[in-house]
Amino acid sequence: MVSLQALVVALILGFIFLLFFFKPAWGLSLLLLEILLGGNGRWVEFFNGSITPRYLLAIGCLMAYFFLKVTGRLPMRGILTMKSMAFFGAVLLYGVFLGLLNGNSEYYQDAQVWVYLLVAFIVMDLGCKTGVPIGLVRLMLWGGALVAIIQLMLMVVANINMNWLSYIEPFLIQTRILITLLPGTGVYYVFMGNSSIYGYLIAVSVLLASSKKLSPFSISKRNLWFIAAVALLASMFSMTRGTWLQMAVTIILLGTDLLWHGQLNRIIIWVVCFITFIMSIIVMLNPTWRETFIARAETMLPSRNNTEDADYSIEFKRKEAELQLEAIRLRPLFGYGFGQGAYGDNLSEIAEST
Repeated sequence: MVSLQALVVALILGFIFLLFFFKPAWGLSLLLLEILLGGNGRWVEFFNGSITPRYLLAIGCLMAYFFLKVTGRLPMRGILTMKSMAFFGAVLLYGVFLGLLNGNSEYYQDAQVWVYLLVAFIVMDLGCKTGVPIGLVRLMLWGGALVAIIQLMLMVVANINMNWLSYIEPFLIQTRILITLLPGTGVYYVFMGNSSIYGYLIAVSVLLASSKKLSPFSISKRNLWFIAAVALLASMFSMTRGTWLQMAVTIILLGTDLLWHGQLNRIIIWVVCFITFIMSIIVMLNPTWRETFIARAETMLPSRNNTEDADYSIEFKRKEAELQLEAIRLRPLFGYGFGQGAYGDNLSEIAEST
């Protein structure tokens, strides 16, 4: 079994290495698609979760990138980018070493979350002469829109008949796509681990749709408005308070920027009004949805969080933040390293106290 897993890992690593070697844009595109659609990257695990496809894709791209640099197939430009990448990589290695030194558990798996961020430096290096990587921008927009559509479809199916999703529920949980019954209601909502990209979708698609220089992106304004609308709907129905806050901040900052530059045209106003109208109809005419939104919004009130029926998630985050601040106070410079050590073990105490 171990030899079979090793063979599969070697094949994936070799495939992404060769793909990036001959077509760097294709290698990066495959990695970004996995990041968008793969949840937390653990839809498949090797060696008891020590290695994931996301980790292999990132390592394969990095190996091919450095090989192209060393062999001269890619020019040695972007020295500042290389230095930044080296510094960031050194910090990651320090975190792994410190976690190992402190005897932290899961230090290796914890570091994988950050490894793929090194790819951002590759994007900056490859685009330093060609400018904005238009293909990757389009991929991010459409890939993010697909994530939003999947969330909305799962929510519709779950609220029609949750049993229909029983066959794929273990896979969804594995990728951190959770379908949860909202407390005090009969409504299921879908938590997507990548729901934070909705703010990016709204901001970029609206800014591009408002721009007069749209032709290089080969994407129509109608499609951009569609992407923005889908992202906005997914944000609203996510029932996630962090996503709601992000959506509100994005709209405020975006509206202020467009108003400041005189680009707040009638089309934008009509689109926002139309989506608001549709949402209002759904909420006002359907008592279940009206009570659901009200119940969820009430959990954000300070008066509610001081009572015995305070929302578990908010109470957990509050106590977790207190623990994090205490940990930073004790080791402000050197930290604890990756993984769960004495600091991470205290999370069980938080769970019990809440």
